Amino acid sequence: MILFKGAFPVFAIAAAMIVAGCSSSKQSEKTGSTTVQNPSETSSKPEGAKTDTFDVKVDNSKKPSYEPSATAAQPGNFAVQIGAYQKQENADRVAALARDRFAVTITTVFDRTKGLWKVLVGNFPTKDQARQFRDEMVQKYPSDYKDAWTTDIPQQ
Repeated sequence: MILFKGAFPVFAIAAAMIVAGCSSSKQSEKTGSTTVQNPSETSSKPEGAKTDTFDVKVDNSKKPSYEPSATAAQPGNFAVQIGAYQKQENADRVAALARDRFAVTITTVFDRTKGLWKVLVGNFPTKDQARQFRDEMVQKYPSDYKDAWTTDIPQQ
């Protein structure tokens, strides 16, 4: 019996927390991928208290599209970055392998702000062409270039 007396307050507190948690979500209306909530219906304010009311409508059905860059018309602005290394020897080794695999320009550049040697593949006039080449690289060598991305070629 002594064990039961000590456990009763714990059960009572847990039950009260469950009931309080379930009663906090009163009304939320969801249609498709658009959510509408009215906070005045979900909050309980004392009479005479001032409240602000607002409606929030979010449409998550639209996918982001790639915006063409203002510099996309100039040739040679984009590349696929396949790595960044602290040691130039490591960057040179990766660049040499890429030169054997691809018939495009391979460049190794030093980023002074980050202190890294970056290996860039290609010299594409548009970001979309660089993305397409990156996808071809990943398809042909999935384990080697799965983390590659398109980037602007730094201007010297």
